[in-house]
Amino acid sequence: MVTISFSTLYNLRGDTHVLKEIFDKYDGKVKFEQEEDRFVVKEFLNRGYHVIANDFNFKGVDERAEFSRVSIFSDSDNLYEQLGNPDLIVHLAWRDGFIHNSAAHLEDLSAHMSFLKKMIDSGLPSLTVMGSMHEVGYWEGMITADTPCNPQSMYGISKNALRQALLLY
Repeated sequence: MVTISFSTLYNLRGDTHVLKEIFDKYDGKVKFEQEEDRFVVKEFLNRGYHVIANDFNFKGVDERAEFSRVSIFSDSDNLYEQLGNPDLIVHLAWRDGFIHNSAAHLEDLSAHMSFLKKMIDSGLPSLTVMGSMHEVGYWEGMITADTPCNPQSMYGISKNALRQALLLY
C-alpha cells in the first residue's frame, strides 16, 4: 500500500527503487507542486500500488487512490496507524510554497519535523522528503549533493532547516 500525503504517504513493502524512477521520469517536466503531487500519485497507481492520498483538497487527484483527511500535524499518539502504517512516506506537503517569504514557512517548520519524527519513531521503514532548489539559493552551474546551501527566502531557509534536522535525527 502506498500512502501519499500532500504530505503523501506510500506503502511500497520495501520496493523504494520505484520512487527514483518516478521522479526521474518527470524531472524537468513538472511546473507546479500540486501537479507534481498528482503525477506521483498517478504513477504509483499505474504501477499497481495501493495509494492513500492524504490532503485537504483532492481536486485533480486520480480517483483510484484512497483519500484520507487525517491531519499530519495532529497530536495523536497513533498517527502512524491512522495513516495506514505505510512502508514509505513521501512528504510533499508545504503550505505557501509559492509565497517564498511567507511567515508560515518558519511557523510550520516544527510541525513538519514533529510529524516526521512521529513517523520514524513509530517504525516507518522509509522516508523521502521533497526538497527544493530554494534550499540552495542562487547558484550557477549544476547542483549536486555537495553543492553548498545558501537559501535566500523563508521557504528555502525552512526547507533547508528541515533537511538538516532530519540528517541529525
